[in-house]
Amino acid sequence: MQNLQLADGGKRFITFLIDTILLGVVTVILVSIIGMVSGVGAASAVSNSGDMSDSQAAGIMAVMAGAGLLIQLISLALQVGYFTYMESSE
Repeated sequence: MQNLQLADGGKRFITFLIDTILLGVVTVILVSIIGMVSGVGAASAVSNSGDMSDSQAAGIMAVMAGAGLLIQLISLALQVGYFTYMESSE
């Protein structure tokens, strides 16, 4: 086994900030894509009819809630995967 030296607290904090910013950028890109896709679907449902029924409104709210849940799950998976890989590698 190699003789490894741990970085001091300051360097570890800076690398944590860099990692968090990188993951934040990836998450913002995914949120934008998922938001546009679900928003376009909701907007097209509304624009096809002048009035929106209660069932259409409920459907749009369900799509948006599902998109929010999907974003949270993807973000969690990215963070767990990234930090697991980085902390277990040399």
